Amino acid sequence: MQHARKLLESRAYFSRVPAQDVLVGNNEDGAAYKIATRDANGTFVLVYSPAGHEFEVDMTKLSGKARAAWFNPRNGESKELGEYSNEGTQKFTPPTYGPDWILTLDV
Repeated sequence: MQHARKLLESRAYFSRVPAQDVLVGNNEDGAAYKIATRDANGTFVLVYSPAGHEFEVDMTKLSGKARAAWFNPRNGESKELGEYSNEGTQKFTPPTYGPDWILTLDV
């Protein structure tokens, strides 16, 4: 939990809002339910995938081109994915199938 907390604390707090609207399509129920938050100004999006399932993000919620990475809250390591346009939607698949991955999108 300490690594996830550090990740959250590294982003703006007072402009952070719940953002389930960034998830495109049907969000799974139960233990696979994904949770999203974003900056109200569109500078970042974080999506927590507890079961490690693929999901799609509405990239128009971001204010510009975003750097994407997978954050592993179990050990605090990140895996860079590259840059993505803030147009349309984009599918993201966690690096491994399994619990606890956080997608970070930073403008």
